[in-house]
Amino acid sequence: MRAGLLNDEANETITGALLRRIVIAQALYAAGALLCAVSTYLSIGAIFLVQVNYVIAPRIRLLYRL
Repeated sequence: MRAGLLNDEANETITGALLRRIVIAQALYAAGALLCAVSTYLSIGAIFLVQVNYVIAPRIRLLYRL
């Protein structure tokens, strides 16, 4: 927003959704990185699943809201 990458038609709803999506994604990546303390394979799997969720965007109610 500060860099002027959004057009003037982007209202508060769109910018709020973008910010939520970015914050949630970063929090999920951080949780995946913290799983490294438990298991490296679990951490890699969690990060992979986060990436797949944002690439495919499945219509699963819990995941669709992220």
